[in-house]
Amino acid sequence: MIAQTSSATGLTDLCVTTEYATHATIKTLVKQTIASTGPCPATGAQTSVTAAARTFYDGSSPLGAVPGPGDATLAEVATSLDAQGNPVYQTAGSATFDLSGRAVSATDALNYTTTTAYTSPLGGIVSQIVTSNPLGQESTVNTMRVFFSAGIVGGLPMCRTLLQD
Repeated sequence: MIAQTSSATGLTDLCVTTEYATHATIKTLVKQTIASTGPCPATGAQTSVTAAARTFYDGSSPLGAVPGPGDATLAEVATSLDAQGNPVYQTAGSATFDLSGRAVSATDALNYTTTTAYTSPLGGIVSQIVTSNPLGQESTVNTMRVFFSAGIVGGLPMCRTLLQD
């Protein structure tokens, strides 16, 4: 956890704490950020919370768990505080990913979903990307393929590049 107090003459101090998720190799996945007025406490929880957000990874429900590659699958923001001053969270957005780590759906706080389909679906060279918005409207992008061949012609090296869309 990193806690930092920002101070300026004539303004209220602001404390921002950032906590990181647990992953074997990725050490920069933020699990939770909380901002509050006043200096950061030496121990214990912040009081006077003004903003908070948290992120869940790989479809896992325990906050801070990262059982897979570290895909952010759920984001929540604090919309109010309970009677004890703890943040009450609401979904800000969610996402799903394919086995190649590409986003295939994104849902916003109003529950509108945008989807993305890739050709080739399981890795390899992507030749087409189709995105569909919540209204069912589609956008298709045919990606450029580059073919390279090399050989020797008449004793001289020769190469050729062919671009297709």
